Formats: sequence, C-alpha cells, structure tokens
Amino acid sequence: MKVCSVVGIRPNFVKEYLVNQELKRRSAREVLIHTGQHCDYEMSQAFFEYFDLPAPHHHLQIAKGDNVTFSARALMELARVFTSGNPGYAIGWGLIGTLRASRIESGKSLGYVEFLRMTAGADRILIDSGGVRREACLLEEPRVVLIELSWSSGVSQAGWKVVTGPDPARIADLVRNFEPTGPRQDPFGDGLAHRKVVDGLLRRYGG
Repeated sequence: MKVCSVVGIRPNFVKEYLVNQELKRRSAREVLIHTGQHCDYEMSQAFFEYFDLPAPHHHLQIAKGDNVTFSARALMELARVFTSGNPGYAIGWGLIGTLRASRIESGKSLGYVEFLRMTAGADRILIDSGGVRREACLLEEPRVVLIELSWSSGVSQAGWKVVTGPDPARIADLVRNFEPTGPRQDPFGDGLAHRKVVDGLLRRYGG
C-alpha cells in the first residue's frame, strides 16, 4: 500500500505523527509532501524534530501569498507529484489557504513544548486559532474565542468555552470573570482516530 500524506500547517503535523506511526506499524509505504505553507522553524521544522517525523519526500516550497495564488500553485505542484509518483491514494489534512488565519503569533518565539507548558499554566486562553482551541481543551483550560465561529458547540454548551466578537469591553469582562460552569467534556473521542483512518484505507483499498 502506498499513501501520499499532504501537510502544510502546524495542526497537520500533529495529526500526521500518529498516522505516520500507524502506517509504519502496518508496513505501509508513505510519501510525505509538505506544501510549505508554514515554513519557519517554530511552525514547521520544530514539529518534525519533536515528533521524529521523517523529512518530507517532496517539499513544494510554495511562496506565501493570497489564498487564490497559494491554492492554484498547490494544485499544480501536487498534480505534478501525484502524476510522477502514482500514489494509491492521498490523505489531505485540511490545508488552510492562508497563513494568517491559523498562525499562532506566540509560536514565533516559543517552541511547541514550551508553548504547551505556557498554555497549561494559564488561567484562561484567548484564541482565534482552531489548533490552540483543541490543545487548550485537552489541557482543561477555559477558552475565550475571539472570532464568532465555533467548531465544537458541545464545549460551549458545557460552559468551558465562550465565543465573542470584536467587542473590547466584553472581551475585557470575560478575561476578568469567565469561569467554567459545567463538567468538562472531551469532544475528541477515544484517541484512536489514527487507527481508524488506516483501517478505513485498508478496508476500502486493500493492503
């Protein structure tokens, strides 16, 4: 079995770690492709070192730009790699077309482990990043989401997360006063998604 895994941003690297380990355990061949969307050390290479991920077989090194330009370049470059490599199938980890939407500004000066330690020691987390929302949830930290978009409504309903818009007075009040009001819920299942991904590939396409 030959699988192409396409990564490009920080949350992708975290997900790729367990799937990479599971594919190795099943003796499946994986071709790792990095689009280059996150390209500085703290947001890219540090994760390959922390998680002992293999160096990408293909690094597309697509220059930063607007969403349309990045997506067009990525499609062209991936088509070239897929055509030459003839993968059985590909895994795409939900690449986001803009660096600005998912970048953690504190990642510029903190390594990933140091960032997690800082997060774990906080009283409340103010975020607009989807990746940090998940990490803060696992670390049992109350979260104030500074963008009116919620991907885990159950966490909000349980009282561990509140979503707000660009209202300075409300944000200041939440920073001072927001506290969880119910039991913490874990929206991420049993932690075995990586095995289910590989099981699904083998079941549908064969080993």
